[in-house]
Amino acid sequence: MFCFCDTNEQNKQKMWAQVVPVFGTIKNKKQAIATAIVLNSNFIITVAHTFYRKNGTLKDEEFEIYVNSEKHLLQDPIYKKYSWNYTEIKDDIYHDLCIFNMPDKLYVNSELYLYDDLDFEGHLLLKGYPYSNCEPETTRTIIHNKYSSSRTYKKKPLIRLNFTNCFQLEAFLIPGFSGGPVLNKNEVLGMIVYGPEPYESNSSCTAIKAEYIMKVIKENGWINK
Repeated sequence: MFCFCDTNEQNKQKMWAQVVPVFGTIKNKKQAIATAIVLNSNFIITVAHTFYRKNGTLKDEEFEIYVNSEKHLLQDPIYKKYSWNYTEIKDDIYHDLCIFNMPDKLYVNSELYLYDDLDFEGHLLLKGYPYSNCEPETTRTIIHNKYSSSRTYKKKPLIRLNFTNCFQLEAFLIPGFSGGPVLNKNEVLGMIVYGPEPYESNSSCTAIKAEYIMKVIKENGWINK
């Protein structure tokens, strides 16, 4: 168990091997575009929208994670699903999740595990890696609503959907933080998926519950230690 404090350099360095940037292409330049979480079960989880174009098709490019000053190629995900087309959403599940096996020849002794208890507040949020900056950032946060979170789709017809597999928290979010964990010590409570909506606070964002991610892993018959 460890605290993510800026004064604890040893723990911060350890975090680099467990919460890592995802590298892809923006404006013909390879750079950090999202965040991924390496779990103690040897799965890597991150947001699916990183790998999709705005029209819902998968990007045809190679993606890498940056671990211990080295880049490692991500193979095809073992699970990917993204709610890119709001008109096709028929339930209260927000699908924005990719799960990968560990890249070849990469071993990370991670202590991070999925934890499904959201009954407390004041936990820590580790924010991701915005673009070229690969330094981890930490801040405290609180959960505004542990039961659900809404998203407004600003297209005609205007539609506002409520997703019960998500929760809302107080946190500032910029591109690149997507896929980062909501943490309490080494417990991953959720994974950040999108930022503030027009009807919400400017300092709020949404995370997919660890409980839901754990359910996906178990339903597919994968081992979750």
